[in-house]
Amino acid sequence: MTPCREVPGAYESAFNLLDQMQEDAESDAKDNLCEGFALVSLSKEEKVRIRLQWSHALIIKTFGRTVGYQFLSQRVRELWAPSGNLDLVDLGHDYLAKMGN
Repeated sequence: MTPCREVPGAYESAFNLLDQMQEDAESDAKDNLCEGFALVSLSKEEKVRIRLQWSHALIIKTFGRTVGYQFLSQRVRELWAPSGNLDLVDLGHDYLAKMGN
């Protein structure tokens, strides 16, 4: 028996990032810009390419206590045993974790 009960479709709805990225890439609504701001237009393909590199990244929030970089890095490696690189970036009160080959 698994420690968590499965919710049908929960994984797909939470982690189906490719469909979400493609939908976002297709919506190119243009807003009025305030004076002094620049608009950078990207093609749908460029948006997908840029977002794809972050599809294996997540932000780790530690609730209720302060956690140091070394402790969290060691703990993530113990719990998840990533097969490739683990890049961990301190964001102040959160951490950005990116796993790769």
